[in-house]
Amino acid sequence: MTGEFRPVGRYFPGGGTLFTESFLEGRAEGYSDSVVRVLRARDIDVPTEALQRIQSCADPDTLKHWLALAATTATRVEDLFDSGPWWSRRTDE
Repeated sequence: MTGEFRPVGRYFPGGGTLFTESFLEGRAEGYSDSVVRVLRARDIDVPTEALQRIQSCADPDTLKHWLALAATTATRVEDLFDSGPWWSRRTDE
């Protein structure tokens, strides 16, 4: 042991580098693809403007929220965006 301390679950090799940025971009892209796939599987129309908005979102938390809505309560793509920021509705604070 070299005396170097790295907390378990907090050390990410390459943190803050181009590798990290690429990893996070790929993660967001995966979520955005899932949102679109779920909407289309539920026969919800995804106009070009909405598709661009979903695909350009780089925040994994927002995309996860949209994915949950797409899979459960959304009946139109606007339902993802009409409810306001997801963090403004949190009740656990």
